[in-house]
Amino acid sequence: MNYFLLTATTTIAATSLTLVIREFCKSKSQRDWWNPSLFFIYFTLLSLPGKFLQSLDPQPLHNIIITIQSSSAIPVTLGWTATLAVINFAVALLGLNSSIGYSAGRYFSNKFFVSRLNKKNINKELNFGLLLTTAGFFVIASMVVYVGGLSFIWQNISQRTSITSGLSYWMHAGTFLILLGFTFSVHSLLIKKQSILNFGTLAFLTIVVALSQGAFGGRAPVISALIILLLAINYWQKRLNPFTLKPILVAITSILILAVIGISRSPSIQPSDYIERPGHITNTAIEALTERIIPRLGNYRTEVTLVSYFNNSPVWLGKGYLNLVTAPIPSGIYPDKPPVDEGVYIRDMAQGKNVVPNMPAQHYSATSWPPGNWKGFMEFHAVGLILLTFISSVLVRSIHTAFLSWFQLITAAPPVSSAPEYSPQNTSAGVR
Repeated sequence: MNYFLLTATTTIAATSLTLVIREFCKSKSQRDWWNPSLFFIYFTLLSLPGKFLQSLDPQPLHNIIITIQSSSAIPVTLGWTATLAVINFAVALLGLNSSIGYSAGRYFSNKFFVSRLNKKNINKELNFGLLLTTAGFFVIASMVVYVGGLSFIWQNISQRTSITSGLSYWMHAGTFLILLGFTFSVHSLLIKKQSILNFGTLAFLTIVVALSQGAFGGRAPVISALIILLLAINYWQKRLNPFTLKPILVAITSILILAVIGISRSPSIQPSDYIERPGHITNTAIEALTERIIPRLGNYRTEVTLVSYFNNSPVWLGKGYLNLVTAPIPSGIYPDKPPVDEGVYIRDMAQGKNVVPNMPAQHYSATSWPPGNWKGFMEFHAVGLILLTFISSVLVRSIHTAFLSWFQLITAAPPVSSAPEYSPQNTSAGVR
């Protein structure tokens, strides 16, 4: 047991539960269960089992520190990691509740959207959304054809990282277009008069988006599409309490998607196993949840690796961002292209390797440990982590505000009569 990590995890858990209870104490008309702060809290709560497991059994973390440094560095490294985890959590809440994000979102909405859309031409929003979704779909489809087809991808899904090497930039572009177009389309379909045609269009669009987003075995884009649909229903059709049946079913579905895609990506699984060896499939699913997905949600492994590595090595001072310049170039044209995914750096750091940014991608591991906002720590130490976390949180708040403001303007009134006015003073959760 490590008391530093256990104290940090308990502090984060207590704060998260306090904010949820605070929302319960409000009147029903003032509750907003899906504002950015509470949404962040939900993901934090999902990460707590993994964090508690790593706090109670920190031996795998000890092994990482010993590999990178020595056993004498364990107390200092874990103590600093725990401190940064709490600070990062607090900074994220501050950013998500910042009036800067609210003001920026309202300005962006008023500046660019008010004169372009109104209730009379909501069909234009639907057409625009479908256009973006179609464009993103063709980007993803072109990539599937380029690497050898969907059948080839899923027959070699355990090697998906090497199959898509050099295409990450285009994959992210296609994903962005699809999810943005899906957001516009879902909103316009939900506020139009309810009909079988509109419902069928929405259902078909959701299936197409989910399938296209999961073409390369990725889990996050599929979950993102489900979250967008959930938020759209909440704000534009019916307020959803996350502790009722529908949101819980979405959460269970998301977990099952994570497990099934994780199983499919395992090299020990063959297509025939689903029929001939169902017991093996079940055991692999349980193993994926308990040994990979839950620990990955509790991200101390990545954090400890970075803190330990940069205790002895200088931070990169922005050099890691230079690979964005070469990101759009296919690796077939530029064989020495550096990796776009910084997670491969962290995996090699944990193995005790000396990592230098912008080396050719083939020099690094095929799998990665995504750093998230800890990318800032790699570049500028604790200051970089805090700044990147705050900026990204403010950006999330501004996007959320912009979309709600815009959608209220083009529909002339809030879609749910019981919806509280969205303003900095009426933020449902967070630190002020």
